[in-house]
Amino acid sequence: MSTPDTPPATEVPWVCPNCQAPVSSAYCPACGERHWRESDLTFRHLFEQLLESLIHFDGRLARTARTLVAAPGRLTRAYLTGARRPYVAPVSLFLAANLVFFLVQTISGFSVFTISLHEHLTGQAYRTLAGHWVSAHLAAKGLTLEHYAPVFDHAGDIYAKSLVMVMLPFFAVAVGLLFIERRKVAVAHLVFAIHFYAFLMVFLSVLFPVLSVMLAAWTHLGLPWNHRLLDWMVMGIEGLGCLTYLARAAGVAYDAGPVRRWLSAGALTVATLYILYLYRFVLFAVTLWTT
Repeated sequence: MSTPDTPPATEVPWVCPNCQAPVSSAYCPACGERHWRESDLTFRHLFEQLLESLIHFDGRLARTARTLVAAPGRLTRAYLTGARRPYVAPVSLFLAANLVFFLVQTISGFSVFTISLHEHLTGQAYRTLAGHWVSAHLAAKGLTLEHYAPVFDHAGDIYAKSLVMVMLPFFAVAVGLLFIERRKVAVAHLVFAIHFYAFLMVFLSVLFPVLSVMLAAWTHLGLPWNHRLLDWMVMGIEGLGCLTYLARAAGVAYDAGPVRRWLSAGALTVATLYILYLYRFVLFAVTLWTT
């Protein structure tokens, strides 16, 4: 029995509406167009298409997410060797991880990629330069820091979701330099970077709720809590997660031996921290110039 999306093996002759070729099979051999039928113009057909698309995408996304977390480096290797059909494309995976991450970040109250103007001015390596720029900006606009900070923070939250992609090419360059003798094309390193940052967002999406529960329990007990200590705790756990993941991923994606992959993972973990500060500076500059 056929369905709207699975035409029968034999069809009456028809003319392809795309290339005008006479066709006697279910699909046009010239352009691949499917034989149109009256049942295509029904709500049932649209619903069946929607359901099939969701099931197909969700299945691939779930398989891709499992592979991303459980088998570091396998997605990159599969993509580079052409085994792409079972998995979601790297950019689609990154966007999905990005969506989940920022949703969890908003709910949990923790942030890594999004920070306030106060944190830009007090807790970052570029705080002195940031202070000069903000002072000049406020003077030019005739604003006070108290009134400007909420505007900056709101815009920063919006820009952070897209500017997070700034980190990818810098990380790809670091990977390429570490494995320069492998002579891989630049896209290979970028795909590795995309998969790594997708994992990092998934990892943090799990970590943030756990930290929220810990912080709530800590506060309930009346124990003192330092925001800077929390920031360092997140950095420490994030660094350990990155180190472990990158060591395994480098072994699979770049055929690195035990010593090489751990040394490379250490270097890339440090690079991740510096790239994060670079991203925060770019986020600060873009937000300042547009508000």
